[in-house]
Amino acid sequence: MFIADWIILCLALFVASLYFIVNYAKSIRLHPVGILSYARKNPKVLLVTFLLALAFALRVAFVDRLPRGFNQDEASIGYEAWSILYYGIDRKGNVLPVHLISWGSGQNAFYAYFIIPSIALFGLNELSVRLPMGLFSCLDCGRKFNPLSGTIFDGHKIPVSEWIEFLIHLFQYESLLCSSLDNQNAYNTGRYWLKKVFLILDGYQDGILLSGDVGVDECFLVMKPKDLIVLEGGKKLRGTSRNQHCVYCATDGIRAVLLPYGKGSPSRTGERNTVIPHMVAASSFHDDGDSAHNAIVKDLGLPRTVYPTKYTKGLRDKDDPMDDINSVHREFKRLMTAHGAYDRRNILGYCNLESFIYAHHGDKAAMVLDMLRRSFECGKVLRYREALKKHE
Repeated sequence: MFIADWIILCLALFVASLYFIVNYAKSIRLHPVGILSYARKNPKVLLVTFLLALAFALRVAFVDRLPRGFNQDEASIGYEAWSILYYGIDRKGNVLPVHLISWGSGQNAFYAYFIIPSIALFGLNELSVRLPMGLFSCLDCGRKFNPLSGTIFDGHKIPVSEWIEFLIHLFQYESLLCSSLDNQNAYNTGRYWLKKVFLILDGYQDGILLSGDVGVDECFLVMKPKDLIVLEGGKKLRGTSRNQHCVYCATDGIRAVLLPYGKGSPSRTGERNTVIPHMVAASSFHDDGDSAHNAIVKDLGLPRTVYPTKYTKGLRDKDDPMDDINSVHREFKRLMTAHGAYDRRNILGYCNLESFIYAHHGDKAAMVLDMLRRSFECGKVLRYREALKKHE
């Protein structure tokens, strides 16, 4: 038997012993004589311990030789990990890469980083490359555990390079159709990834506080034709009616909040429940004089500057004192126009996305890095079928 096989056997015995001792320690005081007595009184625990050791040993024993053949993907990822471990670069010279360039579409870099400790311990060979995956695999269901398990990427493979491309398209207000054609993905893949973005940004605006001189206004989104309220004679409601979705918007020039209110004209109650919790008491605000904004004055007592629409209409953007909030409206309308067939139940998701884009002020590299960080920190999992199932 090779030294590596002895190491694997010892690991199996260690895991089984740990399971047994933990169960024993929960019931009685830890003592050598007590352990033997506990084993006699609890044969089921002893049996489970034996089966666990056997299953573990069968799973990882001879993993360097079974299955036979060390394929090119395994060899490639092993060499990349060895190169990163000792030189900090991949074989192409890229420093600490997130995606490895090889044949076809390349390889995800996460497993390369994952097996670095194994290569440092056993050297560069078949055992060091295969053992980490063998240790984190479940024999009965075949499920494999890796650094992406339990993250937003769990359950559906997403090459990081394609995920980054999709994010860039999203931040540039491209439609899902254009993005899918450019990425050579199915349209439904784009829909699925967009749902993942919404899940990652869930609650993104909760902690935003606006200070300084805050611009406040509302924008409106059209409803689906089938949901429109039609009067007798086929006439539709006009103006800021119940045929439009209202979104409260506010910005201090650095951050922006966009919060769905509901259908129709804004109200003071809506203002209290949406915008006011995001405003610092020592700030001021400016608006177009809408009476719904009186709640800000009444509740917070903030200084207010009014710029009526009849005075700002026709002004160039640089001369318009309301341009800060108007720019939020323009960019949000660009996003919603690119996703014209959006599900109205996802309006909050689009609002969170626009708030995220606005906070980075056009720096797409910073947006991608921030989104990647949030992706790995997100402990939620979204399955493909769950994301795309039809709602009644």
